[in-house]
Amino acid sequence: MAVSEKGRLNYESTASEYKKMDRKTATTWLILLFLIFVGFGDGFLPKPLSTASLQTRTTINEFFVGLFPSWQPKTRPNARTEKAVDNLENGGSKR
Repeated sequence: MAVSEKGRLNYESTASEYKKMDRKTATTWLILLFLIFVGFGDGFLPKPLSTASLQTRTTINEFFVGLFPSWQPKTRPNARTEKAVDNLENGGSKR
């Protein structure tokens, strides 16, 4: 409760503060429950919900993997090693 300048209680400001707190708390709980559902739901939920949990996790994984196409480096960091192995397999090194 907030106290005004004249010493009276001001209930209006506290009601809006409680609404913000309730919305924040509800949002936190919803996010937490969603993460548990997606991460661990297929392990302990009954059959229709466990299937939905697995499908949701698979869809989210495919989405994030699709954001990064297969990346090919411009250089070949192992080229020197591969060349040395080929030389050894073909009868020794060329010096």
